[in-house]
Amino acid sequence: AGSVFLLNTKPIQAEEDIRLLGQLLDLAPANIAVHDPEGNFLYANQEIYRSHGYTKDEFLELCVNEIDVPESTQLYKGRLDLLRKNSEALFNVSHYRKDGSIIPMDIHARLIDWKGKTVVMSIGTDITERLRSENALRESEERYRSIVETSKEGIWAVDHEFRITFTNQAMADILGYEISKLIGRMATDFMFDEDIEG
Repeated sequence: AGSVFLLNTKPIQAEEDIRLLGQLLDLAPANIAVHDPEGNFLYANQEIYRSHGYTKDEFLELCVNEIDVPESTQLYKGRLDLLRKNSEALFNVSHYRKDGSIIPMDIHARLIDWKGKTVVMSIGTDITERLRSENALRESEERYRSIVETSKEGIWAVDHEFRITFTNQAMADILGYEISKLIGRMATDFMFDEDIEG
């Protein structure tokens, strides 16, 4: 007759789940941090250390106001009040890296319970490339607009009903109207049938 041993696997499974969750947070491509209401960091994942240029120990010695640029620091209290009111908030911040360069970030923050205390968990995304693309697009649009507006050729844009939505000065001069008097008018009012002899 052999002995039968029954093992309770629930605590073991819970420990494995917690370990897996910790690994997922550390491997996440977003900046994930937990800090108390005063801004002292309680947890940060590997991506924060990498993107900010600190070791784990160095980063966890910092406070939020030490990595926030002054403009972001000035908004901290208001954002904390918003979090207390709504339990979560979305906003933009800019952080200093260890080398002094700046990282613009989108932050999704929420209040969570951490060891019996209410703390802030934030998930941040570096938006440097998005801002660079937006700036390039804006510059391109400004160049295009400048070319169109200063062109000696008459140019206008119309909507699906042929209502004028844009015209350059050359087209306004050709038609003999001020630009403001053309916007919203029907382009068909200014089109002539060349086959009609008058």
